[in-house]
Amino acid sequence: MREPIGESVFDCVLNLFTSFGYFESLEENERVLTAIAKELKPKGKVVLDFMNVEKVTKGLVPLETLEIDGVDFKITRSNNDGFIVKTIELQDGDQKHTFYERVKALTKEDFMGMFRRNGFEILDIFGSYNLDEFDTEKSTRLILIARKP
Repeated sequence: MREPIGESVFDCVLNLFTSFGYFESLEENERVLTAIAKELKPKGKVVLDFMNVEKVTKGLVPLETLEIDGVDFKITRSNNDGFIVKTIELQDGDQKHTFYERVKALTKEDFMGMFRRNGFEILDIFGSYNLDEFDTEKSTRLILIARKP
């Protein structure tokens, strides 16, 4: 993701379902947008779909336990050092498994800066898959559509 595969090869790049922000630093994450900027043709567009960090952070459920089809799940969530961290532990009979998710808590302002630094023009910002206006308090998503000059 951080290394371009060519120059001016795509009309559009899609980055959906919070598949951004998994690198350690803001700079490493920004390298993804730098690569996208190189890969897009002039006037090419990027659509980036991310969680609304402000809403997620305020509504974070620290502990959740579920039982689904005889499988017990323990899910913990936290905001640690600028990352949203989710741990999923599951017990299926005598088998235990643990899975981790850790994504950088990037805000709209973080993205605006990264897009600007990489020469993108922001065309639209939406707060849901229904393309509702972005609202920091209410929106479930942060969807940015930008164009390379």
